[in-house]
Amino acid sequence: MQKKFFQNLVFLITVNALIKPVWLFGIDRTVQNTVGPEDYGLYFALFNITYILQIALDLGISNFNNRNIAQNSQLITKYFSNILIIKSFLILVYAVVIIVAAITLGYQGFELKLLGLLAVNQILASAILYFRSNIAGLQLFRLDSIFSVLDRALMIVICGALLWGNVVTSPFQIEWFIYAQTASLSFSAILAFVIVLSKTKSIRIKWNFPLLLAILRQSYPFALLFLLTVIHTRIDGVMIERILGGTLGAKQAGIYAASFRILEACTQFSFLFATLLLPIFSKMLKEKLDIAPISGLSFRTLIIPAIIFCVASATYRIGIMNQLYFITGKEDEYYTIFQLLIFSFIPIAMGYIYGTLLTANGNLRYLNMIGIGGVVLNIILNLVLIKRFQAQGAALATVITQYSIMLLQIIVVHRLFLFKVPIKTVGVFLIFLVGFVVITMLLKGYFHEIGLDWKIGFTITVIVGALLSIVLKLFNVRSIFQLLKPERLNKP
Repeated sequence: MQKKFFQNLVFLITVNALIKPVWLFGIDRTVQNTVGPEDYGLYFALFNITYILQIALDLGISNFNNRNIAQNSQLITKYFSNILIIKSFLILVYAVVIIVAAITLGYQGFELKLLGLLAVNQILASAILYFRSNIAGLQLFRLDSIFSVLDRALMIVICGALLWGNVVTSPFQIEWFIYAQTASLSFSAILAFVIVLSKTKSIRIKWNFPLLLAILRQSYPFALLFLLTVIHTRIDGVMIERILGGTLGAKQAGIYAASFRILEACTQFSFLFATLLLPIFSKMLKEKLDIAPISGLSFRTLIIPAIIFCVASATYRIGIMNQLYFITGKEDEYYTIFQLLIFSFIPIAMGYIYGTLLTANGNLRYLNMIGIGGVVLNIILNLVLIKRFQAQGAALATVITQYSIMLLQIIVVHRLFLFKVPIKTVGVFLIFLVGFVVITMLLKGYFHEIGLDWKIGFTITVIVGALLSIVLKLFNVRSIFQLLKPERLNKP
């Protein structure tokens, strides 16, 4: 199972490494630089609203379906027809929720138009997510990997033509960006539907109320978990734009979005772990296999590189932000927000390992309790800090919230699964953390004295961190390559 996990992880990371950085930093970033922080900030806030309310489209059905199809693949035919009925009904519910939210938040005119278009895109994205849950549940990980980037690949082509292809004479408009998303998501949704349909023996759309009710009862904890997660990760942009209001609110949301984009790029790669780990953990737990080795592998493969990247990025924040954006005005805002926000990547990455394990084991009650606490803490911090520090306050609120959630998840997992972590391992980890930070500061000072370009300094810092983790045996390269051998490591 470990070998299968690692091989599919390599393929998943490869296809995402080829597409998503181009999408985020080639297309999405260019759109923000082209339309300006105000227009993009409004788009960012509206997108977050539709994303948060997307829970009304899914109600946790995709995660529930992924876990159950992984454990009982024969259920796909039975579930697929009935869940399609539920999803169709939920589209109507989502439309009503969006209208109520728009009225409550006071959006009108052009803002309503963008909100409506983004709502359509979320409907399409939710459909893709459900179809992918069937594909992943059937252990077709490579096909799922392709669908994880297909819409982004199409967006690169469409937006690339609009931005640089001289196919239009007018300046690029933010609504064009949304239209391109609609076209890309539509194609991906149709193709995913056709593939899943081919994997089912038959499809009969009929109203089976007892089954529908049973699915909703089992999926609602997943829905609550998703809702709580997106609130404490996405509410910041909405609160910045609404609390500050007008041009200032839109601009501050745009400034926040500049750093959030980089954090999102990082978390998308850690999210790839979750998409593979959920069905694998579910299957291993059902078969009563030892999950400690694959949990340890996930930790070493994800958290150590995350620490190295975060420390290096915060150290060279000025060079990174100046390279990516046309920064004018209060430049320190961009740098401070990024320095704070990037360190949220570490607890978020940890959550994609431990949170996924708890989900696979059915411990959603613990996750939801932690999530409720995270939402309350995040909203209170945002209300207090945004008024005083604007977007910087939202970044600080995010950091405090994510580390609080991480600590609680660690406590719950270690109490439930009784993982044994030797004191020596903890000591070595702390030595690595402190040692790497000290070395990074010393290197930065030396590089500044000799006038070394920040890109070279960043690269050297990452290499030094990787070598230090290998020397301290935190990141065991040999054990990673062993996973490519035919023998199973978890066999007796």
